[in-house]
Amino acid sequence: MEEPVRILFVDDEPSLLNIMERLFLFEDYEILTATSGEEGLRKFEESSPIHIVISDYRMPEMSGVEFLEEVYKKWPDTVRMILSGYADLDAVILAINRGHIYKFISKPWNNDEMKVTVATALERYFLRKRNQELTESLLQKNEELRQFNEKLEQLVADRTAELMQTQEQLVQSEKLAAIGILAAGIAHEIKNPLAIITMGMEYMKSVIGDNAMLQEVADKLKHAALRADTIVKGLLSYTRQNPLTFKESDITTLIDETLTFTEHELQCKNIEVIRKYADGLPRVQVDANQIKQVFVNLLVNGIDAMPEGGRFTIRVECSENDTGKKVVQVVYTDTGHGIPAEKIGKIFDPFFTTKDIGNTGLGLSVSKGIIDKHGGTIQVESRIDVGTSFFIRLPVA
Repeated sequence: MEEPVRILFVDDEPSLLNIMERLFLFEDYEILTATSGEEGLRKFEESSPIHIVISDYRMPEMSGVEFLEEVYKKWPDTVRMILSGYADLDAVILAINRGHIYKFISKPWNNDEMKVTVATALERYFLRKRNQELTESLLQKNEELRQFNEKLEQLVADRTAELMQTQEQLVQSEKLAAIGILAAGIAHEIKNPLAIITMGMEYMKSVIGDNAMLQEVADKLKHAALRADTIVKGLLSYTRQNPLTFKESDITTLIDETLTFTEHELQCKNIEVIRKYADGLPRVQVDANQIKQVFVNLLVNGIDAMPEGGRFTIRVECSENDTGKKVVQVVYTDTGHGIPAEKIGKIFDPFFTTKDIGNTGLGLSVSKGIIDKHGGTIQVESRIDVGTSFFIRLPVA
């Protein structure tokens, strides 16, 4: 049920209030009256909302202007009008400004004009209320739109990041496919000639005799052929899709076995190995030979990074991956020269190397491929002249 339209008349002469009540007797209004400003304010407290208030200008204790000022402060939506026979124009202007009065009505008034004035004031009241509602609705819609735009921007950013990641994966897949085709051609076209060259160099060395210069040339040619053969084998290992043979294994046992492969070189380079294996480690499902290849690659890289000696720390612990699944984490940390920041993002790319000429740049690429096939991750952190750490995470069995 809608609220009734309420009109408050305030005048210290009860006879004028009676006239006002009779004037609007047959109108669909609720007429309220008060004989003072104080009583008028109480009516507001008791019967709000009041749509229109018409107050006499001259009243004892609280004038009409003072009363309407208070109304404006507390109930600014009410349309305020003042009624008086006082003809001082300056006083009229002051009253209108102080009370934010809509209309000044002179005494005596015309009844028909009074009805029209009240009807017009009500139109003004409801039009202003409607404008306020529309403004509030517009502000709410704008806020909802702003929040939606923020969510949309975040969604676009997330989707763009996903697309970029997918694109990078596609580029990498295309790169691998191209390398696979290249490797297959190399294997067919180059491996046999390289084998012939290597055997030919051995034969030449046997017939050259004691000619030191020719022996040196033959050694260099053989070394170059063997290096080319190593590149071919690395390419094949990087692109070949050999089936994995998974077996439940103890990761620390595999690490210790690979350390025996490099034990002699570690001692010769004066590199200390520190093992930090957590107790109660879970077993992992891995292809032991391929995982050992990864560990050997990391050991070799660390040895090369510490030509003057240093310390190799191998830490193994139980951890969790980004999705909260339990993993075994293996961390290889050396105290070598470190990797420059501008190069660290490329170290898993094929043929990229930070070492001197003569390295194929495939060791870490092959290692990453092996870890990926095991459903694990490999990451690197490095600081110049402090050292490098490789983090390998493998799912538990």
